[in-house]
Amino acid sequence: MPRVSRIPVKKYVYKDLLDSFVNLIIDFREETEVKAFLNDFLTPEEKLMLSKRLILALMIKKNFSVEDIRGILRVSKATVHSMKHWLSFKKGIKIGVEKLRKREESKRKGGGNRFLKMLELGLSAKRGMKARAKLASGDY
Repeated sequence: MPRVSRIPVKKYVYKDLLDSFVNLIIDFREETEVKAFLNDFLTPEEKLMLSKRLILALMIKKNFSVEDIRGILRVSKATVHSMKHWLSFKKGIKIGVEKLRKREESKRKGGGNRFLKMLELGLSAKRGMKARAKLASGDY
């Protein structure tokens, strides 16, 4: 769980802090630099929380059921519904999820995101023998 001081900062300080952080992220040019920075800068809990939030949004966009999302990501129903609300009203999340979806589609053509393929196969395995066999073989 992220920990933030209970003592609020002034709005202009908050804006300067956020601008500095955003500009730092923009300045990274290499994937290895970004990974090194995030691994050192974020706690394991923060990395997990942010990653789950992003995949949660993508799963909603891909029409996964609330129960499937809850079972896979181990989040509450309220968390799923909050993200659905955010996806309806927050433009930045929509942009990020769309970028992730496009990246996932392009990766799928060249090998793809094994985690998402496994999820999709696992969910279809509930209904189909071919999907169960493919999932069991690890060939996804």
